[in-house]
Amino acid sequence: MDETGFSIGTMQSTRIIVDSSLRTRFQAHPGRQEWVSAVECICMDGTAIDPLIIFKGQNILQSWIPKERGSGLQPFQPQTVIRAATLPTIDVIVERPHTPTEHDIFEKVFLNSSPPDFQTLHKANTVLSSTISRGILTTPTKRYINKLADETERLNTRHILQQRETANLRNIIQKRRAQNKGKRAVLKGQFHISTEELRSQVVEAEAATAAATATASQRSRTTPRPINEAVIKEIDEESEEELYDSDLDELAL
Repeated sequence: MDETGFSIGTMQSTRIIVDSSLRTRFQAHPGRQEWVSAVECICMDGTAIDPLIIFKGQNILQSWIPKERGSGLQPFQPQTVIRAATLPTIDVIVERPHTPTEHDIFEKVFLNSSPPDFQTLHKANTVLSSTISRGILTTPTKRYINKLADETERLNTRHILQQRETANLRNIIQKRRAQNKGKRAVLKGQFHISTEELRSQVVEAEAATAAATATASQRSRTTPRPINEAVIKEIDEESEEELYDSDLDELAL
């Protein structure tokens, strides 16, 4: 309900000039003023009643609402009150906001393990796909999408670092292969890896072994004597190269 008013008449006293020779007595008054009030009412259901304009009240009220509230009040339009009273009432249940149960999986993806568990990540992505297909992006869904984007960037960075480490290890192993090419031999009970400096020793050991074998075959006809010979063992390097390749393949995965 809203109430407004406006005044009608003279707001203040005025002065006039009259003939002093006249024997007429004029009466002075401070002014004449009337207050008109307008009352407007709008119901909760959206309907409104006609405005009420009050030019002159029979009694002067000390307040808008009498002290005996609810007794002796008469509505301006009884039909409006009856129509509002017959409206069906709806019981409104106020509940605290909560996150849907199906969206709880979003919080478990990045809290339980890092990197995320595959099964949990698969379930969360399934719920995300179904939510996007329905066209409703709730706050937990938007938050999970942002976390998924951040985790993707971190995994991509980690993958690049692992690729660089794998490339460095591959270069190191290839250099070791270039240094270790040749024959492995046991010279007089000592284990050696033949390089450029040791190849001459390997050739001499092979020649000594051949000479000792020939001498032993000649002396075997007379008296058998113990033979001191250098045992040459050649080990194939291909098996170890295959082993290094398999280890690098597993590291790259």
